Amino acid sequence: MSPMYSIITDPTLQYIEVQDTVIHPVADCPITHPLFIAIDHSSRTSTFNLLGIDARANVKQGRFDAACADSQKIIDIAPRDGAGYLQLAIILSMACRHGDVIQTCDNALRVAELSDEQRSLILATKASAMHMQQIRIDPFTKLPTEIADVIFSQLPWDTVIHCLVVSNLWREYIGGCPCLWQDLQVSDNRAGVFITDAAASIAQSVQNLTLNTRDDNVRSIYLDLIKSGQFVKIKSLRMTDCSDLVSDDVLASLGEIRTLGIVKLIKLRRVTSDGIKTFLEKCGNQLTKLKIFAIDVSEDSVIAIASYKRLAYMELCSLQNVTDQGIRRFIDNLSNNQLMELTVTGCPNVTEQGLRYAKKKVKVVRYSPNEEYTSAHTLF
Repeated sequence: MSPMYSIITDPTLQYIEVQDTVIHPVADCPITHPLFIAIDHSSRTSTFNLLGIDARANVKQGRFDAACADSQKIIDIAPRDGAGYLQLAIILSMACRHGDVIQTCDNALRVAELSDEQRSLILATKASAMHMQQIRIDPFTKLPTEIADVIFSQLPWDTVIHCLVVSNLWREYIGGCPCLWQDLQVSDNRAGVFITDAAASIAQSVQNLTLNTRDDNVRSIYLDLIKSGQFVKIKSLRMTDCSDLVSDDVLASLGEIRTLGIVKLIKLRRVTSDGIKTFLEKCGNQLTKLKIFAIDVSEDSVIAIASYKRLAYMELCSLQNVTDQGIRRFIDNLSNNQLMELTVTGCPNVTEQGLRYAKKKVKVVRYSPNEEYTSAHTLF
């Protein structure tokens, strides 16, 4: 049985929803009445159905690349059926990829066995894409970059996020605008989805990165970009609930970032003592602030930190391997007097008496037997 299609020509409608998912918004469509399509995959296999559902869900979340991939899989399953081509063409048009829309429609007309209804929809979609290609005027071809930067810097944040999906040119241009991405916070919301889709474009402009998301896929994307050396200008990095994803190789890649000055290593379960040592050896001389919390780090690695010339603030928390003797060796090995503050909390083998020795070279020493930083008191 062939899939069923519904065509609605009511010009008062703006979209049609199938299973609570917007399928085909039509804007600036160069035909008399808007065309809307609802694809019923009920006659297909479960795999076919799931791919269609995944594609619609990805469209709803703004993940157009993923939705296109799902639609392409439908075409691979049934290359002579027009359903997959129609779905792919519609998603591409929503992403303003008009050239790809035309190519997809041409492929459908050449390969698929189309009914009259399918053929009319394919031709209408192609005509719409060709029309949009002709009337589109890209402001980036007319405006100086300085003026475009000012315009984007004045836009509301949500508007900037939506501008990322206008076209590949816009994504590359906006992603490379330093004034927009110096401080980047990624959260579990629609804006976070769009930012993640453009992460590779904006990575080189980010200076302060905060990953406040529980989505493993999103966190993996950013960690892969870190490992591949994309964040070349990052100065500070904060990741929430990423302890199970950060490994020795991720830390090693962070150590290669020459601009990284503030590092907080907190409860990294997959990181080994050797991984911490390698990371500290790579980035030590550029660190200004360092916090190590509940990590299996050796006392020798902590002592080696004393050679870092720019380190001004250091906090050690819940480290089982650090002792009073290690603190004394750390203080003796300090290469200069730039260490402004040393805080030790929740380290069972470090006592207040041992920390008093640190006053020889450190201006402010704070200590608490508990993990809470607020409970630490200053030693005189």
